[in-house]
Amino acid sequence: MIQQLLDRLADRPEEHVFLGADRITREEFADLVWRYAGGLRKRGARSVVMLAPPGPASLAFLLAALGTGTRLDFVPREGGTDLVRARLESAGSGFVVAGAGLRFALKGPHWIRSPLGLPHYTLWPEIVGIDDIGAAQQRRFGVADEQAAALLFTGGTVSAPAGVVHTVGSLSAVLTQLVGLADGAAGAPAVADGFGGMLAALALGQPIVRPARPARLARQLARLAPANVFLHRHRWPAGAAAGDFRAISFGPATPELVTRLRGLGAGRLWALFGTAEAPLIAADDGSGHPDSVGRLLDGVSARLADGQLWVSGDGVAPRLVDGEWVGEQATGDLVSLSGDEVRLTGSRTGRILSRGRFWYPELYEPTLAPDGGVALVGVSAACDERLVALVADAGDVRRVARAARRIGLPLQGVVVGEIPLCGTGIDRAAARALAARLLG
Repeated sequence: MIQQLLDRLADRPEEHVFLGADRITREEFADLVWRYAGGLRKRGARSVVMLAPPGPASLAFLLAALGTGTRLDFVPREGGTDLVRARLESAGSGFVVAGAGLRFALKGPHWIRSPLGLPHYTLWPEIVGIDDIGAAQQRRFGVADEQAAALLFTGGTVSAPAGVVHTVGSLSAVLTQLVGLADGAAGAPAVADGFGGMLAALALGQPIVRPARPARLARQLARLAPANVFLHRHRWPAGAAAGDFRAISFGPATPELVTRLRGLGAGRLWALFGTAEAPLIAADDGSGHPDSVGRLLDGVSARLADGQLWVSGDGVAPRLVDGEWVGEQATGDLVSLSGDEVRLTGSRTGRILSRGRFWYPELYEPTLAPDGGVALVGVSAACDERLVALVADAGDVRRVARAARRIGLPLQGVVVGEIPLCGTGIDRAAARALAARLLG
């Protein structure tokens, strides 16, 4: 499907890829992709770090990278100097492509970087603004399914970060799954807040609109009457009916989220369960058991080993960051399987899904409290998880909060309590339950 997107860039040149303040026609968007592709070809880098929010320029750059065989390394800027350095060393990226506003902050003085949790600028390879990539256009692309496309970091440790590499084939399979869940009405707009939804809308021929702020989002949906709305689960607003649309929410559904989506007027909804290793594993229409994350999607095979979910299929990342090829991936989720229905019972790694991002506690706890005495947990909120630190000593509350700000960790609470332990370290389930009680 990615090859098809690249081949059809210049089709229907007068139609729009983005609407609103981002308005850009297909002809203009294709020129942007081709110009970025020429710039990447001229630089000849094997892989690049992309630090730019989803939008017209970054989506065009993503397609240019896929077309030229340049791997995109998604290295989060949060986590502190040691973690970012280790991830950059693992990735071996040629340079960093930064959004217009972020480029200055990345290279700026301490008083600019510190509030944003950015490490020292010397840590990064060459930092290039996304508007400075262009060169003579490259208009023809030939991609192979086994071609490395994207590096996503997962857990591991600060000194040995773990990650997976998706290929063009695995990303194409994920995109095909996502398009199959969407409303295929061509021409109607689609609201999307991430690259997955934007690529799906582009494949469907639906002009993309980036979502308004939460307070105005319901009114925006009522005005646009979109066919599809692709949002991470924390972005959905509470509000009156905003018209009939298909809601595609990234992240497992809570009963509160289903109620919110129905109230907004979603005629059909899908809450998607996935991980970095396998972005789309199961889809839930909101009618099942509260612990259900839905039914396995076509093309996904699953098995249990010691209660942990292992998945395989065309949409699963086939490589690890060290280059090893694998036939299946462990998700770290503790589940039960009933036929093709997946019920989530816990997490082996304590991974937290908050504000559209996966957070791995073992990567951040050593920085928050080098001598121990802190546990990061996710506490269920109405439509998301709150990232909360449980500390053993009341005197550490301010220190942990300051450390979190310094490394860009978006803590939503710090509570004091005895950290429960088990044979392998912190008892994550018990710590989560304790933090929830302490928060009331």
